[in-house]
Amino acid sequence: MPALHLRLAGTRTLRLDQFLELYEDQEPVHVGRSYPQIGVKGFGQGLFIRAPVEGSQTTYSAFNRLYTGAVVLSQVKGWEGAIAVCPSTFSGAYVSPEYRTFRCIPSEAIPEYLAGLFAAPWFWSKLSDLTRGVGARRERVRPELFLNMEIPMPAVNDQRRAVPACEKIRVLKRLQAETAAELDALLPSVLDKAFQGEL
Repeated sequence: MPALHLRLAGTRTLRLDQFLELYEDQEPVHVGRSYPQIGVKGFGQGLFIRAPVEGSQTTYSAFNRLYTGAVVLSQVKGWEGAIAVCPSTFSGAYVSPEYRTFRCIPSEAIPEYLAGLFAAPWFWSKLSDLTRGVGARRERVRPELFLNMEIPMPAVNDQRRAVPACEKIRVLKRLQAETAAELDALLPSVLDKAFQGEL
């Protein structure tokens, strides 16, 4: 993805605030109501379902409601790639205020393209540069710092053309990871048979 992205962008660079804007759909927290929660995994692994939170069990006065295409950034762990684009399956669920949500400026970016870009280590390294400190002592990735970051960025028409290729890359990477896991699981059995002279 990074090589394709950089080739498509050429010499064109944009600040993130030229193709993203902070947009948070806040829902006040009420006692007696349950709020289905979503988290963001680090290292570009995407969103995941967390246990629901009861209104009486939180000190937050509001949660951010997710919407399809929202860019979800963890302020606490953004520097390690805890950023993802919300698919329709998670629309309507909630994240804590520590997760900031942004929407695409349609003339400059599309969520389907950003989903691939944000899953790339190249992009995480850019986020890492925004913070100081080491590990858990790192500063939060604030929205103003995030939006002020400048990166190479292809025109929106080039992004649309690249989406099918990006999807194929994601599928191949997933298959590669699944195959590697299966081989790791088989290895002890193969070694055992080899030592017993069964191979």
